[in-house]
Amino acid sequence: MKRVFSFIRIISLLFFLGGLLFVYAYLPENVSLYSDQLGTPIYFISKSQFFYYSFAFFLVVNLLLFVFGKVLDGVPVTEGRGLFSSEIFKNKTLIWLEVLISLINVFFVTGAAFIGVYNNRVNLDFNNFAYLVYLGTFLIFAWILSYGFVLRYRSYQPS
Repeated sequence: MKRVFSFIRIISLLFFLGGLLFVYAYLPENVSLYSDQLGTPIYFISKSQFFYYSFAFFLVVNLLLFVFGKVLDGVPVTEGRGLFSSEIFKNKTLIWLEVLISLINVFFVTGAAFIGVYNNRVNLDFNNFAYLVYLGTFLIFAWILSYGFVLRYRSYQPS
């Protein structure tokens, strides 16, 4: 089961890279990241800076979460005490973390897509696409709350 969710995480990595390249292709040379109340852009970075900063931030976050998962995977199961009191709880926690990483990657994709729409030259109303940012945030928040279901297995002992 863990391999399936690891595969989904890898797919989300590729999805982010494809999405970022797609957004990069349609961005203007100066990417607006912030505007005033009237909608006049205030803060700009270059198209290449946006790409490299986005990619670097994505890479750092994913590497930190990957290392965190490997450290958790190396923690031994100690019956009745310690971080992992059962093998089932450890496996479910690692699967939960894999899905969390995938959802964070989806959040990065939606954020990049929103910036792409915000800077689109075809006069799209970016307010119609604000749900993209909220969707990613909602999915991550809901998944963090779902860890309560995983905690049911903390003291699970197979009979």
